[in-house]
Amino acid sequence: MATAITDANISRSYIVHIILSLSLLVSAVFMMLQDTPEYKRSIQGEMHTVKLSLGDSPWAIVERKTNRRFKEHFYDNGVYDWIYNTFTPDTKDNKKGGVAAVYKEDDMVLYRFIDNSQLFAYQIFFRLSMLEYWATLTIPMGVAMILTGYYTWRRKMYQLGGASTGKGRIYLKVLWFVFISFLSLLLAPSFLASASVYAPAIFVLVASFAVSQYIANFSKLF
Repeated sequence: MATAITDANISRSYIVHIILSLSLLVSAVFMMLQDTPEYKRSIQGEMHTVKLSLGDSPWAIVERKTNRRFKEHFYDNGVYDWIYNTFTPDTKDNKKGGVAAVYKEDDMVLYRFIDNSQLFAYQIFFRLSMLEYWATLTIPMGVAMILTGYYTWRRKMYQLGGASTGKGRIYLKVLWFVFISFLSLLLAPSFLASASVYAPAIFVLVASFAVSQYIANFSKLF
């Protein structure tokens, strides 16, 4: 039994690493191929839609936190400097090795990647700030859901056959779906700007419900 549990945990760890690796790979390819002005317009369109939906006061909070995080965690921490120094193409005045050495001075792929990396990072911090905003508003409902699941589990402890391993596994899969949705929420391009307004709120509520039901159907036989 212990071996099976260990193997399951290892498999889940591998799955997480595979998902993260594929997400980063797809994001890198996207940043190399996406036209920078078009990408910038899509992000500006998403932000404009959010601003109209939230109103001036909430929007000012979200924008301020986004700008602060972007500056602190992308520029001040040296992330952009590392990207620039690593991926700037080899030129006559700047002999470089590694990835940049295979590109010529007039090749725009890496220049596009460097420019888009700034937009991509800003998009991530913006969506994190939106997630924080909606999480703050939905905390009471989320806590209520989780507590409901906990008290349901306590009640089922005194019932014959009250805990359901099958249901617990279902909601554990829902949590996996929530995790993948979280990555999509941060990394997906701005195809549907209107969806980005309420997607964080839906994500928080679905995650709270999944945790609640997982607790409610938890079993020691799990």
